[in-house]
Amino acid sequence: MAIVKAYTPRLRDIKPMGKGGGYDASNKTFTPFAEISDELSAVEEILDAIAAAAEAGFLDSEKWVTQVFTTTDVLQKFLADYAQSYTDIYRTHDRWWQALGKMIEWPDEDSFVEARDIADKLWEQAQDTGQV
Repeated sequence: MAIVKAYTPRLRDIKPMGKGGGYDASNKTFTPFAEISDELSAVEEILDAIAAAAEAGFLDSEKWVTQVFTTTDVLQKFLADYAQSYTDIYRTHDRWWQALGKMIEWPDEDSFVEARDIADKLWEQAQDTGQV
């Protein structure tokens, strides 16, 4: 049996600006996403943008909906696509997971694991804070 050589883990690379919006670190602005589609703003592009903005301390837990999305319909489409895709096909990597949890100030890791649960918690927090 071979021993795994010691290594330093690296953060997964993200692209903070997608085709349809995102976080611009150079001027600390966020262009909200107006559409969710494979051609324009796929779920992973939005998750990258959220991660970049959260890591920079840009997002407000009581205003994130309007910071990230142009309408409630776009938010709902994102949550539905995220819950479906990242339950059946993909996994939410740590960098995205941490950003989503920080964005809504969610303290309980045990109920913030499955994409469907995370999407539900995002919607609940948006409702609880009067954003939708």
